[in-house]
Amino acid sequence: MLITGAANGLGRATALEFARQGWQVIATDIDLKALQELDGEKGIVPRVMDVTSDESVLNLFRKVEEEYRSLDLIINNAGIDRYFPFSEARVII
Repeated sequence: MLITGAANGLGRATALEFARQGWQVIATDIDLKALQELDGEKGIVPRVMDVTSDESVLNLFRKVEEEYRSLDLIINNAGIDRYFPFSEARVII
């Protein structure tokens, strides 16, 4: 299993819970320092990956394919929040 955005918040909690249930979790994030805190957790393999970079994603998936051959599940949790008043929201068509 691979989880993006797994260094903090909901992604981290999800990674820890799946690992607790016996899954092998590849926890990815761009935050190396926060990922290092997951190093040593049973069932979790922390890896740096930037989901906004095609090269970063491809490099990681090549490594995953070499090491594990396939993935059973991907949870795409990574994201960027932008806060603004609803009145300023526009639909671009």
